[in-house]
Amino acid sequence: MKRIALAVAITSLLSACQSLPQRNAGSSEQSRTKTLAPTNKQTLAPTIKQTTNTSINAADKNETASTPSKAHPTQPPAPPRDLIERITREFTLLPQQDRDFSTYVRFYERYPMHLQRVLTRAKPFLPMIYAEIKKRNMPTEITLLPAVESAFNPKAYSWQGASGLWQFTASTARIEGLKMNWWYDARRDPYVSTQAALDYLEKLHGMTGDWLLALAAYNGGIGTVLNAMKRVRKRLGREEVTFWDIRKDLPRETQKYVPQLMAICTLLKTPERIRTDLPTIPLQPEHQLLTFKHQIDLDTARKLSTLDSKTFYHLNAGYKRTATPPDGPHHLLLPKSSAERILAAMQKKPTLLAVKLRHHRIRPGESLILLAKRYGTTVKTLKRLNDLTSNTLIAGRTLIVPNTPVKATQLAKTKPARSAGHKVTVQRGETLWEIARRYGMKVSTLAQVNGLSVHKPLRPGQTLRIPPQYAKARILHKVKAGESLWLVARRYNTSTEQLKRWNDLKKTMLKPGQELVIWLDRANKLASNNG
Repeated sequence: MKRIALAVAITSLLSACQSLPQRNAGSSEQSRTKTLAPTNKQTLAPTIKQTTNTSINAADKNETASTPSKAHPTQPPAPPRDLIERITREFTLLPQQDRDFSTYVRFYERYPMHLQRVLTRAKPFLPMIYAEIKKRNMPTEITLLPAVESAFNPKAYSWQGASGLWQFTASTARIEGLKMNWWYDARRDPYVSTQAALDYLEKLHGMTGDWLLALAAYNGGIGTVLNAMKRVRKRLGREEVTFWDIRKDLPRETQKYVPQLMAICTLLKTPERIRTDLPTIPLQPEHQLLTFKHQIDLDTARKLSTLDSKTFYHLNAGYKRTATPPDGPHHLLLPKSSAERILAAMQKKPTLLAVKLRHHRIRPGESLILLAKRYGTTVKTLKRLNDLTSNTLIAGRTLIVPNTPVKATQLAKTKPARSAGHKVTVQRGETLWEIARRYGMKVSTLAQVNGLSVHKPLRPGQTLRIPPQYAKARILHKVKAGESLWLVARRYNTSTEQLKRWNDLKKTMLKPGQELVIWLDRANKLASNNG
């Protein structure tokens, strides 16, 4: 009986072994992605990054082929239906069923629309992140870390000043070599910030020796984690410690950080627990990188791509202006169909996206109308280039302007009256200091302009010259109901023709709420405002 029972047990065990799925490896699958190569004539030389497809196709090989055992042939598992399923099949980090983990699982089960929105936003970025993680042999759970950090919103900005998919603070971004300037914020660039985030996580893993500890350090800081590890090692009397060992020694936010990621991973691995249909992310990437060697006009690129502005700048959130920085190279993340359209257009006209812009520092008294005429453009274009919502300019700030200034002789008729400067007659008892203060100048500047000593007293009737940039002050007058151009001119002691020149008016009819630029003597500005 014992021998029969043993034989039955062995037979059952062999049957169970045959039913276990095995990971496939061996055969190859050719990439289905067409290579788009620009011609040699293209001035901006756009190129396409193909590494994403290569990495994902390499993963296909492991999923779709196997070398079955001769003794126990098995059926290969069905290939993954989409990228999410592939990612979850490769999970290696084990969650701990604790209170925080269970709380997050219940939250996402109760509010499945949150995960649906997050994965919809992740669709353009997930293939790129997954390919980079596979290339580095990192845990695929990290592919979903932006779901915790930013809900896959590249424009996300925290109260602590962290920004982008991976929520880099400015200080950490600088340490990791991310560029942040007037034109561009690499923290919000999905491609560049992903490279930096994975570099940083690999560095943290090297310092902690454990991926969960590296994740905790990404959130709470490496110093916090290393100090907690030191305390727990001493308390437990052993060298090797895990995240779950040191968890209670970490800040509360960091304690919950890893369980939140583990909860998302668990639910995506068992999607039947989520009471809604999650978006399907294809195995083959639908987006690709176009690289340009020189500065390009982003607004022209957007129009060629046929994408709406919101989608275009969601994919390329790192750019803060309507042109890339002057120094290249630069890249755009685009749907493949949009990339094809841009390349086809540039083959016909290689300089199609070329743009030449420069910085202009605003001087006192300058207006958008004046600058538009000086640089041969329009007020509307200047406002679009600089994302301005009003016509008000602030002296000392910087504007983007076309690099095509009009000659000074062409502007002579368009300059406001202030350009000739201003003269003031010294009254009895007035000092150089009082007059300089009245016009917002330094005493030394006023003395130098007039060839005077700052220590020599002024005499009544003496004439002083006030430099043009100090002679007039620019104010905005909001037209009230019933006001006419003549009434406004009379109020500010000027002429209707002068008002029309200052504001580029073709008609004398005014509308309530309309804003007019007025140039006043600085000494009279306060009195006019109060009038």
